Amino acid sequence: MAFRPQVFGLRLPFQFDYYLMLGALIGFYLLMPVGVMVLTRYAWIIHLFYCLLLFSGVMAAETNRRAFVVSIVLATGVFVLGWIPFIFGPSTAHRVVYLVFNLAFVSFTVFVLLRAIFLAGRVNTEAICAALCVYFLIGLFWSFGYQLIERMDPGAFDLSAHAVLFEEVKAFATEEGLEQLHAYDIVEAMIFTYYSLITLTTVGYGDVTPLHPLAMTLSAIQGFLGQIYIAVLVGWLVGVRVSASVIARQAAKSEVEERKSEVEERKSEVEERKSEVEEPRSDE
Repeated sequence: MAFRPQVFGLRLPFQFDYYLMLGALIGFYLLMPVGVMVLTRYAWIIHLFYCLLLFSGVMAAETNRRAFVVSIVLATGVFVLGWIPFIFGPSTAHRVVYLVFNLAFVSFTVFVLLRAIFLAGRVNTEAICAALCVYFLIGLFWSFGYQLIERMDPGAFDLSAHAVLFEEVKAFATEEGLEQLHAYDIVEAMIFTYYSLITLTTVGYGDVTPLHPLAMTLSAIQGFLGQIYIAVLVGWLVGVRVSASVIARQAAKSEVEERKSEVEERKSEVEERKSEVEEPRSDE
């Protein structure tokens, strides 16, 4: 039997997990550029949307006990590590560990969603919502990967086109008395999230250029994956939809045939009874 815990004494509807995750992802992506220039002091608002993403990711894995436990462990690690810079200040070592935990959580959530989509066997709003979440999560996963590469090997990407943005945010952080490293992390996260999305959609404006071989390879793989995912997803959704309609038609047809056979049987029974009643009368 499926494992489905209660949250605050309530059993949440199944589709709530995917809708909440999609809303959190959209809010996170929309607030990221705003947070660079406006919400640098209030970057915790952006992190709050990411916490909603963590919660929805945990709830999406709730139908399986083992997956639920793994998701809770990873989400807890990301949650705790995410709030440390706001309390104790940022550091390079902390950033690396934080990015690794994020990569693990996002990849596991993608696995859970894909498994739910392909096991559903039908196309509905839940499946479409989950598929959109996977697409956005792929962009988020590569964003964390790019940030990790840049942090481990500074200069792996050419970010000179955004030098003015870095200087403006650093000046703003100095005026507001904020940690410059924390402001740098926010700008870096925004730039690589933007770069990941335009690479995933194969737009590519050329303002961010991978220089490290690993960065170049991952960028190429992401562009290829973005196209393959859309092609495979659309093909699978259409195939499932068509097969479901064919099965429904066959089921309806068989049901009609069964009803016809039942009617024929009843007619034959009525004819037999009539013949039985007429035989004694003919003998008289």
